[in-house]
Amino acid sequence: MKIAHTYILMNCPEILPFYNEFRASLSAFPDDAIDAMVDSDFALWYQQQIRYRGINDPLLVSLSWGPSSYAKVWHSYVINGYTYH
Repeated sequence: MKIAHTYILMNCPEILPFYNEFRASLSAFPDDAIDAMVDSDFALWYQQQIRYRGINDPLLVSLSWGPSSYAKVWHSYVINGYTYH
């Protein structure tokens, strides 16, 4: 689920300032390590930033929650006009 959450966040232009801040905070690390940390830690870091900063924007808050765990299986899905089975 974390991978899906990170994917969603990385494809939302509203999240770009948070993404840039996260990467800047890791500037002492090599790029490949930063990329790995984005994959493993960015979604949780973003969620914490929304909570700690008291951000009330409904879009940013809902994106911080991540995908619902209610749906477990989809037979197909559509992303950017492409259907995947």
